[in-house]
Amino acid sequence: MSNVIEGSFLEIDSKNFLCQEPTMKCPSVCTCYRNIDLAGMLVDCRNRSLNYFPKNIELPSEMIELTVSLEHNHVVNLPLCGQFGYNWLKNVTHLNVQHNELTPEPGKMKQFLQCMSKISYLYLANNNIKHLPQYIQNVDLQAMSITGNKLSCCNDYWMKTWLQVGLKQGTILDSSTVQCADKGDVNEYF
Repeated sequence: MSNVIEGSFLEIDSKNFLCQEPTMKCPSVCTCYRNIDLAGMLVDCRNRSLNYFPKNIELPSEMIELTVSLEHNHVVNLPLCGQFGYNWLKNVTHLNVQHNELTPEPGKMKQFLQCMSKISYLYLANNNIKHLPQYIQNVDLQAMSITGNKLSCCNDYWMKTWLQVGLKQGTILDSSTVQCADKGDVNEYF
């Protein structure tokens, strides 16, 4: 996160004006920022060689949005709300875990998504995700990225329609680049 703000002070939207927040309880491996209007908080854990989601993120009661940025780490597992230290998941509006090693167990991804009832932006590109739960179709996302995963299309054929709808709506940013780990090419057998 750059501390240099481009443009005139008068041109800066308050949603984009972030200040480091030393008074908030922030995981020691991350840096926390708040929006100047106190509506949101960014927990920046990018490029920290983490293999886990940070615990015990505490939000002031007036916070509306929580953005958690975990790109370029070594995270493998998804935590659950009920696990000690992960109640903050229910407040996440933006989550970026691109370029990790996420390999969620079947069913865990659905529980993870159900837990994050406020999620609007979800970036999962370039991980080791093999299956997405059909439940993901029920999540009201404004933007999502899933390319670069090893998705099993034969077992999850419903994704084709979901990706086509996401492409038309512009919500799944990389619909046209999602590839299958299993080819599903029956033409070569006929």
